[in-house]
Amino acid sequence: MSISLFRRLLMVGAKWKAMSDEEKKPYTDQAAADKTRFEEEIKVYYEENPESAPAAKKKAAPKKRVKKKVVKEEEVIQYSCLFLYCY
Repeated sequence: MSISLFRRLLMVGAKWKAMSDEEKKPYTDQAAADKTRFEEEIKVYYEENPESAPAAKKKAAPKKRVKKKVVKEEEVIQYSCLFLYCY
């Protein structure tokens, strides 16, 4: 009988939650080392391939405010009558 991926993830999550900090330490240390290695490798890659480096973030221009259309009372009454007549 096969266990679904969702059930497996639940079981792994429960195990991780039950582990003490001492038991988690090898995994967190490995993750920190991998992150440092990745940051160094990506820096070298971007130096060798500047065209693939992400562009510097530009400050977004402020959005223009749109004035709301002022609806005249006659237009509202006409629309309401049309709405009632058609539906």
